[in-house]
Amino acid sequence: NNMILIKLLEIKKEELIEYIKLNELDYVEDITNDYDIYLRNRIRKYVVPELRDCDERFDTNFSKAIINIQKADNFIESCSQELFDKITYKKDNITYIDRKKFIEFLSGNYNYLEHNIILIWLCSYGVEFTPSSRFFDEILKFIKNSESKKHLIHSKWFLSRDKDYIKINIKI
Repeated sequence: NNMILIKLLEIKKEELIEYIKLNELDYVEDITNDYDIYLRNRIRKYVVPELRDCDERFDTNFSKAIINIQKADNFIESCSQELFDKITYKKDNITYIDRKKFIEFLSGNYNYLEHNIILIWLCSYGVEFTPSSRFFDEILKFIKNSESKKHLIHSKWFLSRDKDYIKINIKI
């Protein structure tokens, strides 16, 4: 399976359409792109043209900003993975979070990585969930404060605590 990844943010729509026509390719346009009820469309339709009118360098500067944000996000992901590896251990193919290490490592300067670390943990198990601050905060509350032994996070998944270690379980 050969897969080609293209940074579409760096390519204008007109260039894409020209390429598609030149190479006689089929394509489908998302019909929701025409509706102003979606914020992304209002930004694209009204805000971006105004920004281009204000500064002819907008496209170049915006592209540079996106690249810098991507680099920062990659760095944060790398730091999150490093911390995840420090606060977890694996036994019998189960990844446990060491509650004390989680609290110790992520207090102070690193607390903004808490959601990322939980995300890595949940994804490693293939847990189905809709990411939201409320969802992550609920898990954080269980990890940091809760005295309960179990916490349901999905109809199929729950967290359980054994002393200072927390694991993800499949509900049977």
